[in-house]
Amino acid sequence: MKPLNLLLLDCSPRRDYSTSRHLTEPLSAHFGREIHVMRRNLGTEPLPAITAEYAESLLLAAAEVKERHGAALAGSDALIRELEQADLLWISTPVHNFTVPAVLKNWIDLVVRRDCRPR
Repeated sequence: MKPLNLLLLDCSPRRDYSTSRHLTEPLSAHFGREIHVMRRNLGTEPLPAITAEYAESLLLAAAEVKERHGAALAGSDALIRELEQADLLWISTPVHNFTVPAVLKNWIDLVVRRDCRPR
């Protein structure tokens, strides 16, 4: 059986005191197969905020986006590739003010966009 590629988003800023992190660790042992974990510690290593170039790219035609904003979208492209390579996405997150933390919302904003790669 091939290994499972797991993308783990850890969203708590509390490091070792994180309840969500403590719940994640024991559960990952129950898959019954080899797991390759790509961990992204969003809570302690936040991604850069959305830029004006990124926001403008959402309004442009796909062909124009790469030409005008390709370099500005490189980080977003890398996050999308990470997600595409994962067999499973595991989000370990606290709840802040009855919603997801800003670091998770930022990750979502960076990966949920039009695909501008050449086909």
